[in-house]
Amino acid sequence: MTSLKITPQRSAAVSFTEPFMDTGIAIVVALREGSISTTAFLQPFDVALWVMILLVLINGTAIFLFLFEWLSPYGFNMQLYPPTGHRFSLFRAVWLVYTILFGASTPFDQPRGFVSRALANVWALFSLVFLASYTANLIKFMIAEDVYHNLSGINDSRLTKAEHFRPPFKFATVPYGSTEENIKSNQPQMYRYMRQFNTDKVVSGVKLVKQGQLDAFVYDAKVLQYLAGQDMNCSILQVGNWFSMTGYGIAFPKNSKYLEKINRQVLRYREQGDLERMERFWFMGDCKRHVTDKEVSSDKLALKHVSSTFIMLLIGMGLSFVLVILEHFYFNYVRQHLRKVDRFGICGLISIVSNVNTKRNKTDANCV
Repeated sequence: MTSLKITPQRSAAVSFTEPFMDTGIAIVVALREGSISTTAFLQPFDVALWVMILLVLINGTAIFLFLFEWLSPYGFNMQLYPPTGHRFSLFRAVWLVYTILFGASTPFDQPRGFVSRALANVWALFSLVFLASYTANLIKFMIAEDVYHNLSGINDSRLTKAEHFRPPFKFATVPYGSTEENIKSNQPQMYRYMRQFNTDKVVSGVKLVKQGQLDAFVYDAKVLQYLAGQDMNCSILQVGNWFSMTGYGIAFPKNSKYLEKINRQVLRYREQGDLERMERFWFMGDCKRHVTDKEVSSDKLALKHVSSTFIMLLIGMGLSFVLVILEHFYFNYVRQHLRKVDRFGICGLISIVSNVNTKRNKTDANCV
């Protein structure tokens, strides 16, 4: 009794009983701990939603907030200059929107109009829902998931055209067995490529996969299923569909007098469910992951878990340097020309710079 597969070549030499267990050709790969993407903080929402929020909703809300304040009789009352003591502009509306969104406890100039204040409250409610949704979705993207080569089966392009991948996909089997013979007959190109990686034992091949020296190991499905179930740390995984389905049988010499008796017994075991119970007991159990005391407690956050936030901060610092340069350029070169062009003080609606427009005797009403 052994894991002897029923094949046409073997059937020509011996007589097999009815198959007592189904099997085929399967693939195992290593299961490795994945890394967190450097753009994980952007993944809770898709690109279209980010564009909608950052470009349309935030800026659109700021524009409408200032528009309602400009129309309100308690605000600008459709004038170029606000009432005395009211410091508000389009840029300050943008600052107000961002302050509410991120919950920053910084002082800001509030609008006076009833409609603009109502819009600010609606924006605060939206910000609450937005941040709650973002935080809830961010958690699953900040957890490193296990990664593996998700092969579809023996006809996967990574196996049939392994030499075309960079680096080349390395896989193997045990030579001189039914698995290699089947691949040799059905996939000759694959057979010629994988010979350089073949191992003499199944256990050796699985060990090479766990060590990363092989990307995959191809062999008898039931044997690989048993080894994957017995692996202490669940570090290997059977992937893809089984190929060349067959079964295990008991071999007898041709015209053996015991063949019919054993066949009847195999069929009786199958009808009574004994074979299914034994298969479920030995093969269907999950591997028992070895858990240490250190793994039981919550793992401390490492740099790989929060690297995306550091990258975001560095990008913000880089943009700040660029904005400082642009600010100096505006202050030293653009500002004086803008003062000549803006004769009506329209820029004061956009941004307020105190004590500039002294000619009009209107305080805080000119952006230059």
